Amino acid sequence: MTIATILIVDDKTSFRFLVQSYLVDAGYATICANNGSSALEVLEKQPVDLILSDLVMPEMDGEALLAVVQQQYAQIPFVVITAHGSVESAVAAMKKGADDYLLKPLIREELLLTVARSLEGARLRRRCDQMEGLLNQKFSFENI
Repeated sequence: MTIATILIVDDKTSFRFLVQSYLVDAGYATICANNGSSALEVLEKQPVDLILSDLVMPEMDGEALLAVVQQQYAQIPFVVITAHGSVESAVAAMKKGADDYLLKPLIREELLLTVARSLEGARLRRRCDQMEGLLNQKFSFENI
């Protein structure tokens, strides 16, 4: 079993460190970025299995990052983290393609459960796509 790599995107160093410590203790590999632009640079250089991103950041915020990820890396699950109290903004992000959201301050168990659930959902979507491809191949017009 491979270790999932999680990209943590937040402009606050202390918050990134806290999330990173929770995830590393749970057996995940982590990469950190301080804004959406830095996160995109990471995505260009190496694959990640999940993105945890704050919504409100300078330079490139979480919503803008989500839009790019949806266009270029749609297979990567995206979990929004927000302190700006708005469940409404988190729900709006989910409507734009985020897989889930977490409110700050984070609860360790809730974070780990959300990460595991999002990774499993992505694994199941990939498996479903593989099965659909096999079925389409087996029952294609050429095979009649």
